Amino acid sequence: MIIKKFLHLILSLSILILASCKKNSEEAYPKFSDSKTIATNYTQLSEDFQYMVDLIDQQMVSNPHQAIYHADRLIKSSHSAKYKEGEGLAYYQRSYIYSHYLQKYDSALMGYWEALKIYEDIGISQAISSCYLEMGNSYYKLQFFDKAKEYYELFINNAQLINNKSNEAEGYRNMALAHQNLKQDYVTAALYFTRSLGIQKELNNEKGIADAYHSLAGTYYMRNDFNQASIYYLKTLEYRIKTEDNRLADTYFDLGLVYHALNNTTKAKEYFYKTLELSESINYQKLSIRAHEWLGELAKISKNYPTAIKELTIAQQLAEQDKNTHLNLLIDITD
Repeated sequence: MIIKKFLHLILSLSILILASCKKNSEEAYPKFSDSKTIATNYTQLSEDFQYMVDLIDQQMVSNPHQAIYHADRLIKSSHSAKYKEGEGLAYYQRSYIYSHYLQKYDSALMGYWEALKIYEDIGISQAISSCYLEMGNSYYKLQFFDKAKEYYELFINNAQLINNKSNEAEGYRNMALAHQNLKQDYVTAALYFTRSLGIQKELNNEKGIADAYHSLAGTYYMRNDFNQASIYYLKTLEYRIKTEDNRLADTYFDLGLVYHALNNTTKAKEYFYKTLELSESINYQKLSIRAHEWLGELAKISKNYPTAIKELTIAQQLAEQDKNTHLNLLIDITD
């Protein structure tokens, strides 16, 4: 006798996990610069000016509007004193608050432009780089990816001019992300990620190497080249284990997804169980939910319905504690 049961799991989740095999990549956004030390030679500022810069820096998180008020005062006082370096940094800090803490990227761009003009005038190359990077990132956040690419290109060129290999690698990475988002151009993105990887290897930056491998894996995953994706995810895993990277659980999860795509259920389960073990040990509940769901899905595919019900029920119980996401699952269980 065949008994059909329907297990409805309507959860409060924001990420639709089983309805799609698309990755929720950790590489979704470009990296940003520091609010002050990258922008200028901080140690050469006057003592009073350092105090104000530090005050703004301290208030960015707790009271960004107050921090902007202090930055405006610093802009005016620096301008009156014809202190160009201080004025440039104050514009830069104000824009940094707009972009990082208030998500007002239009306002941020205006200030970064003012800072850039000042730094170009007085010739501080590293500060110019910081402005290029943040302007590219602001356009990226506004989804003007063509404009973001323009500033990332300037950032890369300036990095080469001043022989800053770390900045050059970061520029290639951000350029790759812009290409990915502009036209889903994963082929060109892979080329830029490969350039970034080469520099990270030159620098022997093991975390940077791991990130570059991870990004490359994502470009192949999105092109459905799961064999190549698995190779790069395994390289990512190698370096993240070595560096004790806090994103190791995400890497296990990525490998679970790619082996599922390769129809290797045994390996997929192995990595989802590793995901679950590590995510529970570090209290990474969102990933624990996703691991339970995928283990339930794999059990359903294998017609192991008791395990499917068990795993999905655990996922539901955990997800009830998280009200930010939404998932509808309808599982036809036949025995």
